[in-house]
Amino acid sequence: MNTPNNNVYVKSADYYLLYIFFRESSFWMPVFFLFFASLFSLDQVLWLLSIYYVAVSVLEVPSGYFSDHWGRKITLVISSLFFGGAFLLFAISDSFVIFTIAQIFVAGGYAFASGTDTSYHYEVLLSANREDEYLEREVNAAKIGLWAGGLSAVIGGLLALLNYRIVYIASFIAILILFLIILRMKEPIKYSKQVQLEFFSQVWQLMKKALNKNFCFLTLFVVFMTVLVHIPYEFYQPYLKLVKFWNFDNASYVPLIAGIHLALTKLIGVFFTQFIKKLRYSLNVKIILMLATIFQVALIFLMAIFVHPFVVFLLLFRGVGKIMTTPIINAELSPQLIQDERSTFYSLQSLLGRLSHGVILAILPVFSGLVLIPLQGILWGAALIGLVFLLVLLIIQKGYK
Repeated sequence: MNTPNNNVYVKSADYYLLYIFFRESSFWMPVFFLFFASLFSLDQVLWLLSIYYVAVSVLEVPSGYFSDHWGRKITLVISSLFFGGAFLLFAISDSFVIFTIAQIFVAGGYAFASGTDTSYHYEVLLSANREDEYLEREVNAAKIGLWAGGLSAVIGGLLALLNYRIVYIASFIAILILFLIILRMKEPIKYSKQVQLEFFSQVWQLMKKALNKNFCFLTLFVVFMTVLVHIPYEFYQPYLKLVKFWNFDNASYVPLIAGIHLALTKLIGVFFTQFIKKLRYSLNVKIILMLATIFQVALIFLMAIFVHPFVVFLLLFRGVGKIMTTPIINAELSPQLIQDERSTFYSLQSLLGRLSHGVILAILPVFSGLVLIPLQGILWGAALIGLVFLLVLLIIQKGYK
């Protein structure tokens, strides 16, 4: 039976699920590329995307260190303020400079949430002596986030038919509710007795840990999957513009089609979450991660080779690998990390993934001239890089038990 004090932490764990719902209510996601492209040149759009990745790379690890040393709740509050500021700027401006600032704010929102969210979840359950429920609750959180993302994608696609800026107003309202939810959440018990290291010392120690034989395979998988998941995600909107759906002229309806497509992607993710626990206890972790990588690389190759409605259908499954593996990896790592390093470690992994993706985004335009359609050339480049990732994982997976 829970004590009244424990009940406070259990309730906070329930609030966390609400937090995930409203954070993932991202009405802007299915149309952000189209919105940027309606105001700026393709080069400027890619510049805005690169600014995000540079900013999130700069902020990622310091935000994790801040979380480990100053608390989970205040870090999530800062994250929500960054998101809210970004959405307001997108809604009221058409200046490239202002959009640059807004992209930096979006980066801040994700950076301060990254690692802190799952660390908060584990630690608040630990505070309630319910840490054995962590994997199951992480799966539920993933499912709730997918439902929220799917619903907001459809609504965002419909709103974008009227005006792209409306989706950012809707996203701002969701973040406002999110902010109020965070205020209701309780800070976990500070149970770690470890000596707190200075920032650079801790980052160095965690980098060595991330790349040692016990963590290297998981770390590189997270890095590679970050890149491989973002390629279809970022390029599926312009890809939809290329596809001819038989005799249907889809040009005017791409925002709605993109929204519906993203929603279906989320719903398919919801369906697959029910298999995560069974998969975790049926197969070795490295087999699960290798299968997810193979699927993601194959999908990018198909995008590069074909411009066809069937590939659009396959793209509905583009998030399954990450959805299935993230709770499993969190359940593998969280018990092995101490409280004063947990968020920094997750942030470090995220930093390496996003930084790698930012570098690859800068490289991909080199491949645009490979074929007649520049987008397909870029996708060919991404597919070849994905093949290298797959080979690296095949080599190092032998060292992971």
